[in-house]
Amino acid sequence: QRMLNQNHITMATNRPTRTTAYTIMGEIGNETLFNFIHNVLPARKFTSHDFTMLFKTHFSNEYERMLEVYAEYGETPYRNQQITKAIGKYLGNHQQSLHIDNIGKARSKNINGTVSSASIWRKTL
Repeated sequence: QRMLNQNHITMATNRPTRTTAYTIMGEIGNETLFNFIHNVLPARKFTSHDFTMLFKTHFSNEYERMLEVYAEYGETPYRNQQITKAIGKYLGNHQQSLHIDNIGKARSKNINGTVSSASIWRKTL
């Protein structure tokens, strides 16, 4: 009986996680993202929009995967919105290991070419 319960728990915890932009960021890993932020992003302060636009070119295969994951949102501008939200959430949840601080919000040009609100980040190293 105990063995069966352990197997049941193991099976429940080994359930595959749905792939999202957030999980793809995790696959890239914080060490790689740290290097991207501190060696590729030019400014000490940057917006989530700045990050996403440069991320799209630097990690083009991963960004394409992200677009595929959000196919249910229809046209690319709507997918881009979901990706940008997930990237912002990831940055926020990993500020300490990425050595960045969220220092507010600003309106800036997004990946779709329109102006919208974005988080502002500051490198702490």
